[in-house]
Amino acid sequence: MKKILSVIIAISVIIAVFSSCSGKSKNGETFIMPVSSTPESLDPQIASSDVERLIIANCFEGLFRLSSDGKPENGVATSYTVSPDGLTYTFKLREDSKWHVLSGYEKILGEDFEKKYDFRVTAKDFVFAFRRAVDSKTASNQAANLFSIKNARNINLNNTSPSALGVRAIDDFTLEITLDYPDSNLLYNLTSEAAMPCNEAFWNATKGKYGLSVTYTLCNGPFYLSEWNDDQNVRMTRNDDYSGENEVKPYSVRLIVNNDEEDIKEKVLSATYDAAFLSDAQLKDADVSLITKMPFENTVCSLIFNCSDTYFSSLKIRKAVCLCSGMDTNTLPVNISSLASGIVPPFCTFSGENYRVAAGKANLTEYNEKNAKKYFEKGLKEIEADSVKFNVLCSEEYEETIRTLIQSWQKVLGIKLVASVDVRETNELKNLVRNGEYSLAFYPLEATEQDAKNFLFSFSTLSGNNLLNFSDKKYDSLLNAAAEKSTASALAECENYLLDNAVIYPVFNSNSYFVTAADSEGIYFRSNKHNVFFINAERKK
Repeated sequence: MKKILSVIIAISVIIAVFSSCSGKSKNGETFIMPVSSTPESLDPQIASSDVERLIIANCFEGLFRLSSDGKPENGVATSYTVSPDGLTYTFKLREDSKWHVLSGYEKILGEDFEKKYDFRVTAKDFVFAFRRAVDSKTASNQAANLFSIKNARNINLNNTSPSALGVRAIDDFTLEITLDYPDSNLLYNLTSEAAMPCNEAFWNATKGKYGLSVTYTLCNGPFYLSEWNDDQNVRMTRNDDYSGENEVKPYSVRLIVNNDEEDIKEKVLSATYDAAFLSDAQLKDADVSLITKMPFENTVCSLIFNCSDTYFSSLKIRKAVCLCSGMDTNTLPVNISSLASGIVPPFCTFSGENYRVAAGKANLTEYNEKNAKKYFEKGLKEIEADSVKFNVLCSEEYEETIRTLIQSWQKVLGIKLVASVDVRETNELKNLVRNGEYSLAFYPLEATEQDAKNFLFSFSTLSGNNLLNFSDKKYDSLLNAAAEKSTASALAECENYLLDNAVIYPVFNSNSYFVTAADSEGIYFRSNKHNVFFINAERKK
């Protein structure tokens, strides 16, 4: 009898192991997606990389969450009211929302911590989180999402006390937010990482290590962080304490580090991976019947001028280069979707409407050899130079594109312009541009969210996340005015200022795809690489 029992137990263990390896669990399915790296921090108010923000989108829940159709839906909030002047929002919170507690927390919080600490998600958690997000000491990349809240901008930029922020807890489950000006994008911005709640007692107990490991991360979303292996993988497991309006269907999600583009493609096509981001080039010879794909245009590949450079400090030199930088469709790379219609990517929105439709046509520089020569000669006199010599930074993918542009410049402007290509890895390229260590760069301007206003803020000293190391008081003033006016035409003034002053010359839109394997459904994606949601994920029957 004992032998029979031993055999049964052994068989059960083997079945469990193989079920786990195949991505199945008696409590649901496990879904797999490749990522470029593991996170450095899962503190929502600090997170900046796509993988960090993706994990936070699934492991945390703010007042609202993005639905499968891209609209804000109730998260911790169950309802809200708005004052007649549009400046005061009052949110009612669900009373059964909890922080997911791990046994390892006793090392941080002490013995009997479950009796000593309140693990309900309350209005105070949002007050503490919002104050952290706009505090300049936090250096949040997403602080601008909350700038319409009363005093947020002054707190972030002028070191006003965070306690002055227009957010207060009326009681445990009632939160009031007061704005400086009406903000039609407020609910959408409340789905961002910066607006995720933070438990002050737990944050204090971590002593500066909040979000740096599984045991230093406190989650309230559909999943909780259950495994985090540096440079290997992250696992998110279904949070049985989750009390949101939607059922959490998967058992877990594994994010595996993989930067081999060919391997990623093959594993999606073979359904080893359930979801991934692929380029046009990767999909060129793929059997697309094996996947479901969704295109998105969130990147405008552009020439970026360093306005502090010896030569490109001259507006005339910058304009001369722009005037002879036109490209036709026959010379464009195969992985682009269309010629640029402006600096702001095509998928960006304003108040729920496509930004380009709302803002109108951008002031794009049209190809003109005659004017290019005039500006160039005037520019040389202005900077007292006989010629200009510079490198153009770019990634390997666009080396031939830049060589084509350089040929056009030299054909029009002659031997007084000497340019060469300097190929760098994409991450190195971005760091050099961010630090101002460049003259001219061909740069992928990627919008990390749909809000056109926040995209334009990313080129400003106002954001705390200046992508181009660009500093211009006039531009900052236009952005402030646009934020207060909250109109598409005011935003268009900001975009056109960059175009008219030849800070950025947009060339073409780059197309990418979010793809899911043939046997997976319910994984939804909303325009940005960090907005991938697994709450509804299922295997097709």
